[in-house]
Amino acid sequence: MGLAAAQVLNQALPMRVGRLLPFILILTLIGVVACPKKRSSQQQNGTGLNDPGTSRNQNEGTQHGGGGDAGQSTPEQVNQAIDKAIAMALEPDWSKNIFVQFIQDGTYPAENSGDDDRIDVILTPKFVFPNHGPRAQTEKAYESPMLKAFGKNKIDRIPKGDCPHPPEEETADASVSELSTNATICFSVGNLTKLPPSILLREVLGLVFHEAAHMGKAKEVDAKKYQKVFTQYFAARFGDITVNDFSHRAETSLAFANLRIQRALELAKQNSQSLTLYAMMGAILGEIKSVPYMDDAELIEFKAKPKHPEHVENFWYTINLVSQQISSAFEPPWELQLNPLVPYMGRIASPDEVVGKITEQAKGVKCLVENLKAFETGELRKDCIAKKLTPVEKFFWMKRRISERY
Repeated sequence: MGLAAAQVLNQALPMRVGRLLPFILILTLIGVVACPKKRSSQQQNGTGLNDPGTSRNQNEGTQHGGGGDAGQSTPEQVNQAIDKAIAMALEPDWSKNIFVQFIQDGTYPAENSGDDDRIDVILTPKFVFPNHGPRAQTEKAYESPMLKAFGKNKIDRIPKGDCPHPPEEETADASVSELSTNATICFSVGNLTKLPPSILLREVLGLVFHEAAHMGKAKEVDAKKYQKVFTQYFAARFGDITVNDFSHRAETSLAFANLRIQRALELAKQNSQSLTLYAMMGAILGEIKSVPYMDDAELIEFKAKPKHPEHVENFWYTINLVSQQISSAFEPPWELQLNPLVPYMGRIASPDEVVGKITEQAKGVKCLVENLKAFETGELRKDCIAKKLTPVEKFFWMKRRISERY
């Protein structure tokens, strides 16, 4: 949605988020229930995560799954995964850094999980984030010399065989030469080809976190704990990132939402208090909320694999903004549900105001369609560019996503 449209919507009548009339709510819920779960407890291919029965060795950096040659990765895929994992570790925007998100996403559920490893790693991640404190909300709290070391230290990629490791360890898919940020880092490309592509990036990221903890002077038992808890988080949040189950469903949902809001606009011009109008707005909101992973920009990027990933954040911000604005305009607060036969907006807005509101929201839905196309074309309409969020603003949007998810 363009800045102009957003400003008009933000300056509109103060209409709080509440609930639709009972039968309208049912229509909305149908759309919401149809939305796929974004974070299942196990979404992965191959061997179960951290399954002791299939792990190659409890001392190695990563835990390999089973499967035949058909499930293995190529050396090129391994090197691409290593490149991607290092780039994610070096992400300078702390609100987008995968390891910062791991800590932030996990804070609330860790506190209530009863899992001592999760509580220890997420609430006190001292080996990777030495400045971290309770409820850390500043950039300084997430400064990590250990992660930055992946951008300046020597990195060896062994084509086959193990990385150098202590004699008490039988294998090593990754290692560091010393417990400091000056260490030489090693990855065994040959060992990592045994992983299927569906979990390759997850496991390489786990290795990065493992070795980063070592560079923060973590002993093996602590480094393995960091790796285990992170890979569990990544599997639950992202699942099989080789499967694009976003693009077609997003296109379909937004196409229906765009068609319905045009019909709603015509109906509003005829009768702004029509119960059918409010049912249609509930259905439109349901279509928007059925877009997969709408609350997770990084997951959208992983699934859609857009040619222009720089436009994902604009789409993510816009779809959440439009959803919030439709909810605010057409869902009544409890205290106004005195007469179930009178639509909420009709009590406090004139017909022209209702039409104006839906007109602006129709522009927002149209922008969602255009912003999704920009994933491939790279072309954004000027009036469909949302404001650029600062890291602090993105942090609080991320916190709202977490609170809604848990």
